[in-house]
Amino acid sequence: MITTMSFLGRTKPLTIIGPPGIKKFLNCVLNTIPHHIKYNISVYEKEPGVVYEADEYIIEAYETEHSVTNYAYVFKEKERPGKFHPDKAMKLGVPKGPLWKKLQMGFPVVLEDGRIIRPEDVLGPPRKGIKIVYTGDTGPCEDIISACKEADVIIHEATYSSELTEKALKEGHSTTVMAAETAKRCKARMLILTHISARYEGLEDKLLEEAKRIFENTILAYDGLKVTVK
Repeated sequence: MITTMSFLGRTKPLTIIGPPGIKKFLNCVLNTIPHHIKYNISVYEKEPGVVYEADEYIIEAYETEHSVTNYAYVFKEKERPGKFHPDKAMKLGVPKGPLWKKLQMGFPVVLEDGRIIRPEDVLGPPRKGIKIVYTGDTGPCEDIISACKEADVIIHEATYSSELTEKALKEGHSTTVMAAETAKRCKARMLILTHISARYEGLEDKLLEEAKRIFENTILAYDGLKVTVK
């Protein structure tokens, strides 16, 4: 993928975050194959926990149950300001325009008469931020349960059907049923199954049916899938 992006003309720097050892692995791969990377790559090795934080969201890593070190990633939007009530703003004498925008963003404003209007004067209760979890390769484990708690979307591996439960556990993978049980236990809103074994080509409906018996709002991932989360 790194070389493909270069071939396609990428010039924007790439940041890669992963478990200890990923930097050595990437250096080994890139030094083994001929390549002409036309953009800068920054690699950061992180232990489980918060691996990145911005003003509006954080990214957390959880170690999964797999044959080699693997992380699940949680993309979590920070708490958002509550719903804006225009009628309250007008009643308080806040003129429509930039001041409304500032209040909606959670900042207080000062009116011409010197009064200070605070966000809580015109906003409803704070709204929970959106939470999306990508499990990567994993078998059932408590860290995954912790990561997926009350997620809006869980993108969960489902390598095998329930018929191969023992094989999945031995290899550190999940079945469709395991993924669905995780989504149900965690009170998730939506489950997307991915990492399906090639042996199930043409049998995807069977896998989906297995999962939906336990967690109804389940879909199968496919190339180009877009999901709107509100």
